[in-house]
Amino acid sequence: MGNLPEAEKDARKAVEVFPRSSPAHIELGDALRLQRRYKEAEVEYLEALNLYKGQDTAYFELGRIAVLNDDSEKALGFLKKAIELNPQVIGQLKRDEDFKEV
Repeated sequence: MGNLPEAEKDARKAVEVFPRSSPAHIELGDALRLQRRYKEAEVEYLEALNLYKGQDTAYFELGRIAVLNDDSEKALGFLKKAIELNPQVIGQLKRDEDFKEV
């Protein structure tokens, strides 16, 4: 998985330099999620959506966090939106271990 604290540090720098960058917030969310810091990651994914509502990756990752927190109803809402924005998300769901039970 690499050095997650270093990845987080780099992502925080990117958010600091580009605070209105949806992808920067997603990168920070990813670094936090991989460290199982789900509440903090969720904040970053929501900020990414605040900046750009068409960000299917943010909806997908919010769905992942909901699954990891055993909230299937919330997960389905986020995942439906991700699929609506990008139908290719269906393939990603089928391949991703976190979604085997959904």
